[in-house]
Amino acid sequence: MIDMKKSGLILVLLFLMNICASAQIQRNFFDFTLGVTTKKEVSKYFRKNGKKLYKDKEGINYVNDLRFGGHIWPFAAFSFYNGVLSKVYFADSENSTERETLDIVWDTIKKNISNKYSEYYAPSRSKDDYLIYRDNNTTIQLSYEFSYGSKSLSIMYIDEYIFNKEYKEGSDEL
Repeated sequence: MIDMKKSGLILVLLFLMNICASAQIQRNFFDFTLGVTTKKEVSKYFRKNGKKLYKDKEGINYVNDLRFGGHIWPFAAFSFYNGVLSKVYFADSENSTERETLDIVWDTIKKNISNKYSEYYAPSRSKDDYLIYRDNNTTIQLSYEFSYGSKSLSIMYIDEYIFNKEYKEGSDEL
């Protein structure tokens, strides 16, 4: 009888742990996982899918016209730290997409992310056009602001562990 109670308790605990684990912020994009996938794997994935991972003169790795979250992003950047994916950044602006369309995309993405991750909302600014969601592993930054004379929409997913490691290394130099 005691073993049956222990088994039941263990099953309930495992169920609750599974719920908590599945409620975390998304860390997977396409076939990538923040903090796990290498630059070589990202490049190979895009080649296999008819895209090219470019690198600009500042060293930013990016892909053009990438579909994510129901929108085709003219610019998607992938940052790496020690060869591992640390950030994924999607951006669009009035230079590429009509303002009315950007407004709709902003409203839709903001609503969907807010609904999905409301418990991870981290108040940051008093403005409604810059939102942060953070769990122990991942941060999402949503932004819809004027940048370089036009309205700009962006989403960034950041691996917290790598971000903190990079920050610590950078501040060690001070």
